[in-house]
Amino acid sequence: MAGPFLRIGQKWAERLGIESKHYSEVLAEKLQRKEFSFPEGDGEIETVTWHDSCHMGRVSHVYEEPRQLIQALPNVRFVEMPYNRDEAHCCGSVLTLIKDPPVAAEVGKDRLEEGIEVGAQKVLAACPCCEFQFRVSRDKKELDVEIVDLARFAAEK
Repeated sequence: MAGPFLRIGQKWAERLGIESKHYSEVLAEKLQRKEFSFPEGDGEIETVTWHDSCHMGRVSHVYEEPRQLIQALPNVRFVEMPYNRDEAHCCGSVLTLIKDPPVAAEVGKDRLEEGIEVGAQKVLAACPCCEFQFRVSRDKKELDVEIVDLARFAAEK
């Protein structure tokens, strides 16, 4: 979860003089050091993409580790949306907070359509606000794409 990671994890880490990392950073490091791996898969290949949330991406600069984690998963084909990393488009959830849900739904729809256009069956995210907004946008705009939390997706592999 990107929001609590920022608000709680990093602030407490500073106060306590310790390092705080997002779980994707920890798992990516363990994958690189070969301390961890996913079991071999035998199911169908799923095509997924990753949404860089504002907090996790542009604020915390966590871009590569979620991608490394996704690419290490069995039976997964990762496709990149055209606008990614620090150029990723917003999910629209902030507009819901300032009381403009119709515009938020359009913004979320536009981002989801980026994923659909590159062939993704699922859009993965780590921010609960993004996930919620994407589900609202998908349902209101009747889009054929699943929204899945990265941790849940990895755990189910």
